Amino acid sequence: MSHIAPASRARSAPRLLIGVGLMLIALVTSAIACGAYAHSHEGTAMPGVKVAGEDVTGMTRSEISELVENRFAASTVTFTVAGKSLDIPLVESGADIDESLVADAALKGATNPFSRLLTSVAPRSVRLAPTIDEEGFTALIDRLDALVGEAPLSASVELDDSGTSHRVIPGHAGRGVDRESVRTALFEASESMESTRVELEVHEIEPEVSTEEATQAAKEMDALLEAEVSLQGPKRLHEASAADKASWVGARRAFGGLTADVNGSAVREWLDGVVAAEERDPINAIDEVDANGTLLEPARPGKVGIDVTNVENTAAELEEAVKKGTGFQGVLTSREIPFETEQRVVANGPERFAYRARAGEKWVDVDLTDSTLTLYQGQERIYGPILINHGGVGHETVTGVYHVYLKFPAQDMGCTPEWPYCERAVPWVSYWHASYALHGAPWVEEFGIGTDESSHGCINIPVDEAKRVFDFAEIGTTVVTHR
Repeated sequence: MSHIAPASRARSAPRLLIGVGLMLIALVTSAIACGAYAHSHEGTAMPGVKVAGEDVTGMTRSEISELVENRFAASTVTFTVAGKSLDIPLVESGADIDESLVADAALKGATNPFSRLLTSVAPRSVRLAPTIDEEGFTALIDRLDALVGEAPLSASVELDDSGTSHRVIPGHAGRGVDRESVRTALFEASESMESTRVELEVHEIEPEVSTEEATQAAKEMDALLEAEVSLQGPKRLHEASAADKASWVGARRAFGGLTADVNGSAVREWLDGVVAAEERDPINAIDEVDANGTLLEPARPGKVGIDVTNVENTAAELEEAVKKGTGFQGVLTSREIPFETEQRVVANGPERFAYRARAGEKWVDVDLTDSTLTLYQGQERIYGPILINHGGVGHETVTGVYHVYLKFPAQDMGCTPEWPYCERAVPWVSYWHASYALHGAPWVEEFGIGTDESSHGCINIPVDEAKRVFDFAEIGTTVVTHR
C-alpha cells in the first residue's frame, strides 16, 4: 500500500510536465542553433575534421583539395642505400592521392546539423587512401637498385631487324633494395604527407622479368602479329601490314612478369588513316554560262562526298579482335554527300576555248586545273568532260599544243631500269609528246580533283572511257594541255 498522500501526487505531475517541456525546448533550441550554424557554414568542413593531422574546420572543398595537393607535392622521401642517398618527391615516386576524394570525405555530413554537433564532440580524421602506380614504382626501384651498382636486369623484348617478329634480350640477377620496404615507405609518407627518411637494406634480387617470361611474352606478341587484319572500304580493301601490326603490339609488366599488350591508340591511329583515305568532301560540278546565265556547256563533273558511318563500332570491334589475336575482316559502311553545281561565267565566243580549232578539226582538251578531258570537233563538244589524273609534283604534265604520233591498244609502261615503276598491259595508249600519253589506268581507284596529281606525267583515264578517247584521237589529232 502506498504511503504517498494524494496531494503529493498531484503536486509532482506539474513538475514532470515542466521538466519534459524544458527538455523539448532545449532540444528544439539546439536543433535551431545547429541548423543555423549548418546553414551559415554550408559547403565547409565541420569542426574537428582533420586531414593528415591538419585541422580543416571551415575550409571549402577547393581549399581542402589545394591543401592536399600542395602538401603532397612538398613531401619527399629520402632513401639511403649502401651509403648513398636519393631524394624522391612523392609526385615522382609512383604514389598518388586523389585530392578530390579526400575533399569529398572531409565534407561528408557537412550539411547535417546533428553530424556537425557530434563531430565537434568527437573529432574525425579523414583517411587518405594513397595508391601506387606500378609503372612509376618500377622506375623508382630501378633508380634505387642502380645505387648498389650491381642492379638486376630484367629481360626485355624488341622487334627484330625484319620488323615482323620479336627477339628477347636476356636478363640477369643482381643486388638491390627490398621492394616491400620501399612500397611501405611510400604509403606511410603519402598518408602523413610529410617528408621522411628511410634506410634500405641490400639483398640478392632476381630480375623482375626473367628470360623465360620474356620468351613467353615474345611468343604471345608474335602470335598477335600473325592474325590477318583487313578493312573493306567504299573504294578499296585495306590490309594491315606486318609493320602496322608490329606498331600496335608491345610488352608490359604485369604481376612482376611480362605479357603481350596491344596499344589501342596505335590501332585507332591505323583505322583513322584508313578512314581518311576513304572519306572525302564533295567536289562541286562546274557549268560554264554566259553573262546572262545561259548554259554553254558543262566544264567539270561533280564528285559526291563520302562519309564513313561506322567508325566507332569498327574501332571497338577491331581493338577487341587484335587483343584476342583472332584476326579481323571488317567492312566500312558509308553515305554519300551530294555535291552542288557552280556556275562559271565565260565569254560566249571562240575565245573561251583553249585552242582555236578549224571547223571540223578534231582535238582533245586536257584541263589540268579542273582535271578534265573533253573531246571536240571544231567548237562542238563531242564527248566529256570526264575526270582524269595527271602528273604530280616532280612529274608535272607538260603544257602546250601537241599531236598524237603513236598508238597501242595495250603496252607495258615503265618496266625498264630507268623507270621507277612497271605497269603491264596498259590499255588504249596514245602518245602525244615524247613519253607523255593518254591511256587507261586500271590501277587507279579515283579520278579528278583530290586524287588528280598522281601520275608520272601521263594523262590517266578511267578504263571504261579510255577506248572512246583512243578511237577518237587518230594519228595527228591535236592534244592541248593547259591550266
